[in-house]
Amino acid sequence: MPVGIVGIVVSQFFITESRDTSHEQSVDFPGLLTSGAGLFALTYALIEGGQSGFASVLWAFALSLAGLGLFVFSERKSDNPVLPMELLRSRVFQAANLYTMLVYAALGGSTFYLALYLQSGAVGYTPARASLVFVPISIVMFFLAARFGRLADRDGPRRYLAVAPLIMAAGLGMLTLVTSTNPLPPLPGVLVFALGLAVLVAPITSTALKAAPDEYAGLAARLSDTAGVTAIEVNLSCPNAEDAGQP
Repeated sequence: MPVGIVGIVVSQFFITESRDTSHEQSVDFPGLLTSGAGLFALTYALIEGGQSGFASVLWAFALSLAGLGLFVFSERKSDNPVLPMELLRSRVFQAANLYTMLVYAALGGSTFYLALYLQSGAVGYTPARASLVFVPISIVMFFLAARFGRLADRDGPRRYLAVAPLIMAAGLGMLTLVTSTNPLPPLPGVLVFALGLAVLVAPITSTALKAAPDEYAGLAARLSDTAGVTAIEVNLSCPNAEDAGQP
């Protein structure tokens, strides 16, 4: 909450408001209500199903399907839809978001369970020490992510999106060697993983945004974020956390 409050205050003074004045704007209440209901039911079903079994939340999946079906129907009929259907017709945009979901599902699960593994009996780190392991990721991202974004703009994103997950996987593979009996520190694996993440983030975001018309740039960015967050949520809702500390 403190970060959010600071963001709101700072934005009022340093960010200029922009609006689409090409046509009349209005709030798409049917789209907001149906999408909200559908996503709420899906989130509930995934989280509760991971705890008590998915058979017990079939009604929530049915409610989610109904809500999202009504959302698509309402968007096709709306004059000012919250999610224009033509945005989803781009194959490049679809592929970029599918790629984002797959990579972030692996990313969210691996980093979450890595933190638990480092605190398990196999390694024995304290929570504070396990948290510090992730600090180099932010540092590497700060210095390299923008540079790889410029390179991807110059050379095209394909090669970067192909090699980035392989680098991240290599870093995670190195981290599996860190145990209480192995003197190998986690820093080399973390740095390799961070390098792969830096190669990944800017090119995949740029690919998704360039595939969308200019007037939908903000919406395209939010959809890309949603794809990543949804993938992480699905990943973490299914396994049992108590098994995470096992090597």
